[in-house]
Amino acid sequence: MRVESFLLESARRFPAKTALVAGPARLSYEELAARAASFAAQLHKQGVTRGDRVVIFLQNSADAVIAVFGTLLAGGVFSVINPGTKSDKLAYILNNCTAKALVTEPRLADVANAARERAAAVTTTLVAPFSVEPAGPLPSPGIDLDVAMIVYTSGSTGFPKGVTMTHANIAAAATSITSYLESTSSDIVLSVLPLAFDYGLYQALMCAKVGATLVLEKSFTYPAVVLEKLKNERVTGFPLVPTLAAMLLQM
Repeated sequence: MRVESFLLESARRFPAKTALVAGPARLSYEELAARAASFAAQLHKQGVTRGDRVVIFLQNSADAVIAVFGTLLAGGVFSVINPGTKSDKLAYILNNCTAKALVTEPRLADVANAARERAAAVTTTLVAPFSVEPAGPLPSPGIDLDVAMIVYTSGSTGFPKGVTMTHANIAAAATSITSYLESTSSDIVLSVLPLAFDYGLYQALMCAKVGATLVLEKSFTYPAVVLEKLKNERVTGFPLVPTLAAMLLQM
């Protein structure tokens, strides 16, 4: 099973169901799949093909999720990088994985441009928000043994190290976790964890797999706002790490 099939199958089964809530964006599965396909078509026009690396340098947002699934639909390999990364470290990552495309947003453009100047393999930069246009047929993206993503370590004790994961790796992990949690399409998961962090990224992948709704926040900077959203969106799942749990216990 390839990872983009998580989204495509849920879009087939639950086209009108809310797939993603991020800021003002509220996308159904049908809309999310269409936007991912449009993004894939834009990558294809820029020469991105099977196995090419696409670095996603965005904040938690609808565009970040669209770029992840769009890259997979194009047959590419995605790597989500923390938006707080400096230009020198970003340039290192671009060169290390020989990225062909860099995806960013206006707020991060200065850092992204400085990094791209030192990354000869990058041939195109796509800036969010992305245009939405008919996708048309795309080439077959590949097989489940293809690499799907590269997760980079923080690099706090040296240069970041990239860990490669195939589609089959991700499918096995997502199946195991959703089975253990007994996740269903009726679940509503709120995540404040960065998509650059594998635990945060898997929230998007697992929600797409079971047809659940993902409520994506940029951070836990304003806990009261997040707690209010937990109530208003009728959230059933709230993934935490110890530091977030400690903050909640202090409130």
